Amino acid sequence: MRDPRWASSKSLVGFRRTSFRHPDRASFAGRGALDAYMASANIRFSELDDDGMFHVSLVQVPQITFSRAAVSPLTLEWPRDSASRDRAVILVARTGGLSIETEAPVWRANPGLFLVPPGDAPVTFRVSKTIDELLWIGASAAVVRGIDLPDARGRSPRPIHVDERALDVLLSFVRSLHETELDSGSSPQLASVATEVVRSLVALIADASGPELDTFELGMRTIQREYANPYIGVTDLAAAIGVSERSLQAAFSERGTTVMRELRSKRTSVALETRRQFPAISRADLARTAGFGSLSSLMRAMRADEGL
Repeated sequence: MRDPRWASSKSLVGFRRTSFRHPDRASFAGRGALDAYMASANIRFSELDDDGMFHVSLVQVPQITFSRAAVSPLTLEWPRDSASRDRAVILVARTGGLSIETEAPVWRANPGLFLVPPGDAPVTFRVSKTIDELLWIGASAAVVRGIDLPDARGRSPRPIHVDERALDVLLSFVRSLHETELDSGSSPQLASVATEVVRSLVALIADASGPELDTFELGMRTIQREYANPYIGVTDLAAAIGVSERSLQAAFSERGTTVMRELRSKRTSVALETRRQFPAISRADLARTAGFGSLSSLMRAMRADEGL
């Protein structure tokens, strides 16, 4: 019998949420939502103890499936047939215990993040210990199209830690899909935000999985990601990449620039491009979009750049 805390279902236009509990392998058959998803994704269980735990919540929006599970040791096989090779999968197991075996590229980042891009090589997922929260996000190739993934041959041999503050924000949204009551009016906005969250997760993993970067390059990548936060400064940027303020400033000085100059330059270029695309935008909205803390800061930066 399914535990009532996990045995529920709710459907909206373009949105479906289903939760259930499987106490043993024999009860896997006949659970409609899980069966349908695993069949469409071409994923199957190959190993699971008879008394193994598998509690899962599924949330489906157009082109994306979010799964949140608590699992005991098991093995999943993904043969990747013609119907599933255009799918990407993001997995998050922050407490460890998950490994992936495949000849395909897999991008890894700490803590416990994996990205399997679209492709046709079979994949085996192994859970070696009980994981209280395993997040599995399946997305169509269209959702992740255009994101620059590093060359698999140039990846760092040891995964780099992502910015955990950024990760926490993204995963909070994923968890909210499984926990928050939603009404039908929220469906279109939900699908749009879900797509951006998945793309941000892919970019976060890819950034941490690329070739090892020096302090300046890490600082520039963080500026590219965090420029819209008007409160971020040298202290925050240094903390995000795990170096001291002095080390960060020295790295930029060696390149003939400063952290704040590059941050201001990024915000200015965003402001100019936004103004070009949306000529009717107000200056106050322009300042907020580009990450300037005030209208006067925006105007000074644009005058210095010989903009408008």
